[in-house]
Amino acid sequence: MAEVTWSALAVEDLHQIHQFISKDSKQYAAIVVRSVRSAAERLRKFPVSGRLVPELPGSRYREVIVSPYRIIYRYAEEKERVWVLAVIHGSRLLPPIQESS
Repeated sequence: MAEVTWSALAVEDLHQIHQFISKDSKQYAAIVVRSVRSAAERLRKFPVSGRLVPELPGSRYREVIVSPYRIIYRYAEEKERVWVLAVIHGSRLLPPIQESS
């Protein structure tokens, strides 16, 4: 099983998503955050289940969709580790990917 590690940026992304949704519904904000965390946790068992990120052809970056959000990650098979790098709204442009290995 792979270990899942969240980057500081991904943690901040999730916090910002929670803050934004909380303005309308604290309950729905909690549901969204829980759904994103659950999807990331499933990557422990199925690290290559996400599709390759279409905007980054030839890269090793993958994504899992938790509508309307995209969890951007990279799986390092040799280290059995999934790095969650960003969580972004599907309507937004993909920001530059930053990793801390």
